[in-house]
Amino acid sequence: MTRRVFWITGLGNSMRPLFRSGDIIPIDPAAGPYRRGDMVLYGSADQAAIHRLLETDRNGWWVADDAGLLDPHFVSADSIHGRVARFEPLQGKTGLIYHRIVRSLFLTGRRLKQLLPCRP
Repeated sequence: MTRRVFWITGLGNSMRPLFRSGDIIPIDPAAGPYRRGDMVLYGSADQAAIHRLLETDRNGWWVADDAGLLDPHFVSADSIHGRVARFEPLQGKTGLIYHRIVRSLFLTGRRLKQLLPCRP
């Protein structure tokens, strides 16, 4: 079976530090079945996103970004178009651990910025 990886240009910084706006990201549409911690492309042709799978449900997945910019949200299984085809060590269980650490650091940093006085 031939795998047809396709490439997209990332927009936004919700998956920092792995991806930044403008990065070229390979997507493997034949990468299923998906696992908790995988980074996947989901959405429609008009509006798509790459986020990490957190928990499965009968009809889809709960997903979240690594940078902590968005609340976790539910996506239907049929709206997932493929898995990111690089950073394999940061997929699955290891990816879930990475996600929790990085997201916590980003959220803590934002809270500290709110609490600490700004310097001129």
